[in-house]
Amino acid sequence: MKKEKVINVIRKVVFIVLCITFLSSLVFLIPCSIKIHKSEKTVDNIKQIIEEIDDKDDDNKKDYSNLYKENNDFVGWITIKGTNIDYPVMQNKKDEQFYLHRNFYKEYDFAGTPFCAAIADVEKSSDNILIYGHHSNAGTMFTQIEKYEDIDFYKEHKYIKFD
Repeated sequence: MKKEKVINVIRKVVFIVLCITFLSSLVFLIPCSIKIHKSEKTVDNIKQIIEEIDDKDDDNKKDYSNLYKENNDFVGWITIKGTNIDYPVMQNKKDEQFYLHRNFYKEYDFAGTPFCAAIADVEKSSDNILIYGHHSNAGTMFTQIEKYEDIDFYKEHKYIKFD
């Protein structure tokens, strides 16, 4: 009988520890999810600005001049068709990692914004420009780059476009 009481106490303690662990995980995950959603919303707003401008033009070239006017750290746009990689690319010559945790509007943003190395010369045509970006467990940013380990994925997504 005493053994059963000890087992019941242990079960209750384990249950309480699991409940506390679950609740503390929620306390971490919910704000994290909100931050990621906010980051994606910011990028969606920027995409909408570009689309509104492009709807006015008949040629197939995108006009990024308004984005550059809004933030002259904007140096281009990276896109890989068939993936979620479709982001503005920034470059801050004074602080290379400025956009590590900042959005296009220079506000704190957990996910940051893809950015080029400070020494990169994006004005010159090049096949080799290093762009940094986060790997998000939520599947956003550069998470899909890992899929290039699969040859079939590579064959379907050979081209990375950087305007």
